[in-house]
This record gives sequence, structure tokens and C-alpha cells, in this order.
Amino acid sequence: MDLMTPRILFFLCLLLAIARSESISQDHRTFINPGVKLGYRFGENGGLAAGFEISATRWTPSGYLGLLLSVDHSGKTLRTHLGFEGGRGLLGLAIGPTIAFRDKTLDYGFNVTPYAGFVIIPYYNFMFLRSFPSEHEVGSFIKFPIQVSGERFRSFGG
Repeated sequence: MDLMTPRILFFLCLLLAIARSESISQDHRTFINPGVKLGYRFGENGGLAAGFEISATRWTPSGYLGLLLSVDHSGKTLRTHLGFEGGRGLLGLAIGPTIAFRDKTLDYGFNVTPYAGFVIIPYYNFMFLRSFPSEHEVGSFIKFPIQVSGERFRSFGG
């Protein structure tokens, strides 16, 4: 086990504890957010990146927390990412483990993705993998939030 593994596990446990404390709040809304992504991955194996993502988020007055699953493809790389996301307002951060397949080789690591927006969501992604070079990516998600629980948002002006 390398030195990063305990730190990642500690961070994930901390996120779960925060999510649990937020779930006690009665003033919340829950959303399922399917969407697509289009971006550009830089580096040796770079190029256009396209894929889909689905997330479930719980919004409270203090911000939001959620889980996500994404799959994308760029050049010779097929990537699957499971992560936690959280934020406040239109700013957010997603982090979690990643599995990548390239040239019949399996590798794993993690992604860190800061983003901003609602429906059209520009992002920057840093992907660290054990055997492949780290990759940087920029692009946008287009997500369609579907509210599944909580008080409905009121229309503007009334």
C-alpha cells in the first residue's frame, strides 16, 4: 500500500461524515442529474473526450453533496469514474477513484474535477493514474437536473 491510499481513505471517510450530518437536515432537495460531457484531454494520449455522467445530489441551505458515475472515451483511453461531489451555489468539486483501459492495459488512480455552473457546467479535470502519465482535461457537462424529493422551487417573482 502506497502513502496516498491512507490519505484518500481518510478524505472519503470525512466526506461520508459530512454527508451524514447534512442528511439530518429537514430543509433539503434531492436531484438525479443525467448528462453528457464533451472536452479535450491534453498530453500524449489526448484528444477529444466524450461521455456521459449521472449523479445524485442532496441540496441544503448550506450547499450540496452527492455521488456520481461517469464513463468517457478519448483516443485510446476508456475511463470509468466513481466519485463524491460537493459544493455551494454554482461552484463544486468532484473527487474519487478512476479505472482506465488503454491498449489492453488496466490502470487505476483518481480524478479531481473543479467545476462551475448549472445545466451547462464548464470543468477542469486532473486524472492521476499509477502507470499512465497524468492527464489534464477541460470541457463542459450538459446536465438535466430532475428533482425527486423535497420542496419544489418557487417560480421567480412569486
